[in-house]
Amino acid sequence: MAGRGRCQSDRLLVLAAMAGSALVGCNRLRDRAENAAKSAAYSAAGSLRPGTPPSNAPAPAAVEPDVTPATLTVHDVELYQQSINNRIDMVKRGREQQKQAKTAMDSIRALAMMSADADDSAVARSGGVTVEHLKGVSKVLGDVLINWQMQGLTSNLGSQMDTTNAPPAARAKIREVLAQAKRNTDSSMAQATAGMTPDVVATLQQRRPALDSARAQLQALVFGAPRQ
Repeated sequence: MAGRGRCQSDRLLVLAAMAGSALVGCNRLRDRAENAAKSAAYSAAGSLRPGTPPSNAPAPAAVEPDVTPATLTVHDVELYQQSINNRIDMVKRGREQQKQAKTAMDSIRALAMMSADADDSAVARSGGVTVEHLKGVSKVLGDVLINWQMQGLTSNLGSQMDTTNAPPAARAKIREVLAQAKRNTDSSMAQATAGMTPDVVATLQQRRPALDSARAQLQALVFGAPRQ
């Protein structure tokens, strides 16, 4: 009996640790993506010295204001949902064209149809915003939805754990790990929603099931192999 209790407590400790590490891994992936984007932008601008553009260079375009949780509107949430749904449709059509492709050019056209930039341009134009604005909205709202999922994972993991037969020391360790995981997810969620207005929060909560479902469907379409 004692051996079985130790095995169960070990499994519980592993599960609890997963809750804490999942958020860290998610944040690391997001940080790597941001660093890669910054590096690409730096490389593209590397041939020009700061402050000394060519004399015949066009005037710089107006800087697009950063999208933050505090600047989001209900319209932004609607555009985000429309963007995901439209992208699902475009990926489906692109997958279908891939199956019917007879030449390399046909395959290239199918891939172009599944381009995120092409879809963002159409949605942004119809919504009266720029592509950069829509991309900012997608990043901010994507972070919020991911953090909501992490909070749910941490909460469910704690409620589903049966530590009745675990030794006292193991139960204390599990509680410590879960408490730290909750603090991490709560802190990350607070940053992701800082300054968000009540109407945007309410709209997001109302549309969250549909958004989560659409995001999962899009991920499966993009990363899954096309059906034969």
